[in-house]
Amino acid sequence: MNSQCGDVRAQQGMSTLLVTSLMLSVAMVFVLTSYSTSFYQVKRAQNTVFSRQAFWLAEGGLACGFGLITEHYQRQPVSTEPGVFSDGGSAVCLPAQGDRHLTVRVEPLPEGRYQVSAEALVAGRARVRLWQIAVVSLCSAEAVALSGGEAQACVALGSLPQALERPVYQVRWLRGSWRDV
Repeated sequence: MNSQCGDVRAQQGMSTLLVTSLMLSVAMVFVLTSYSTSFYQVKRAQNTVFSRQAFWLAEGGLACGFGLITEHYQRQPVSTEPGVFSDGGSAVCLPAQGDRHLTVRVEPLPEGRYQVSAEALVAGRARVRLWQIAVVSLCSAEAVALSGGEAQACVALGSLPQALERPVYQVRWLRGSWRDV
């Protein structure tokens, strides 16, 4: 009888060990599933941050290209020919800080228009390409003062302007020309 009691105690210990190991296995599955879900969410959030950084870097590149065009026409004498940027604007708008790279191109189009394009790459993963068309108009200083800068008193840069006293260049984005390539 004594030997049967010892066998029952050994079997009770074995069943306790088996139940405990099953519970630990189930708990481990839950922990690993939770970990992989959390890891996925962190990676997704990180990619979203990189994507937004690339977008705003490209947006800043467009603004830099627009500034290049504006500065070019403020320095140049009266001309109806579109200015040509030998480096396309990339020498001025060139932030390469760590893992952020920006390429800006300013390309002349007919009729006093320019296509400004910017490509940003962040962390080698998020790439954004944007482009927009800028329009350069030639206005008289009096017309700009009277119309509040409206385009109705101005002529396109590519057309033949009449003799204007104290001409003023006006650079604006062409409405509806913004593209996310």
